[in-house]
Amino acid sequence: MDTTIIIIGILAFFIAILLIAGIYYSIDSFKKREIRRRLNTVSGENVLEEEVVSIIRTRVLSYVPWLNKFLSAVPGFKNIDDIIKKAGVRLPLGFFVLLSLFLGSLGFLGGLIIGKKLILEVLGAGLLGILPFFYISFKKKKRMKLFQKQLPDVLDLLSRSLRAGHTFPAGIKLVADEFPDPIGTEFKEVSSEIYYGLSLHDALKNLTKRVDCEDLGFFITSVIIQRETGGNLAEMMDSIAHVIRERFKLFAKVKALAAEGVLSAWLLSLLPFGVSAFIFMSNREYISMLFYDPLGRKMVIGAAIWFFLGILFMKKMVNIKI
Repeated sequence: MDTTIIIIGILAFFIAILLIAGIYYSIDSFKKREIRRRLNTVSGENVLEEEVVSIIRTRVLSYVPWLNKFLSAVPGFKNIDDIIKKAGVRLPLGFFVLLSLFLGSLGFLGGLIIGKKLILEVLGAGLLGILPFFYISFKKKKRMKLFQKQLPDVLDLLSRSLRAGHTFPAGIKLVADEFPDPIGTEFKEVSSEIYYGLSLHDALKNLTKRVDCEDLGFFITSVIIQRETGGNLAEMMDSIAHVIRERFKLFAKVKALAAEGVLSAWLLSLLPFGVSAFIFMSNREYISMLFYDPLGRKMVIGAAIWFFLGILFMKKMVNIKI
């Protein structure tokens, strides 16, 4: 067992070294790109040396060369990288992979030291190792909600821009300049793609790939149809913005009506932990049988399975989509 602890400790040490190296290469690469951009600005050049070599923009999955080749060869990692882009996180995928391995090694080592049980080691490694990807998912969900919240104001601005006589691409550029992240950043990308020769249709379709927003799909579909068939695009945008705002109001009402169910779900979810903690403090020997007796451990595993199934069912009941 001591040999296993030493091996896990050495593994965690090397992963930590790789993690630090990944952070260093990421920061160093960002600084070099910024220095080249400033030098080109001073010298009057508009393109970087790498852009002269290739006009196709590529995104590296890691600044560590061998890790980038490995991650690029596995198709599943590209899907995770898409989530990172949607979350607006500037760190590459390789950083989160190394961080996950490092935290997983620490969790495995902690379970080995505390319980010396395989199930504890696996649970510790799994819970800590998945934390970076939970963070990415949380950031993506938060950013997409903010994007959806900003969308009605963007539609109003585009509508006023069209009424003032501006072209639709000029309105997109105005949104990119006036609005903060995330919607300003994404529309700036659309404006850049149009500026460098991509058609409006393709630029808007690329926007739907970068953003998970159902309302944005309605807007882009309306724009594409209008450009093919004709019509008053400004009035169409006003109508879409009105529908989105009314849907927000309806969602707020439903959320208020479902608040009691959400509170009940939280109470039922936290009640087993509260009761277990109270019994553990008042009569430790009584509850310790659940962890030391073989039948008690089976009961805990079964209860945990039913507990998580109950949480999923309650979440489905209170999560009402509009």
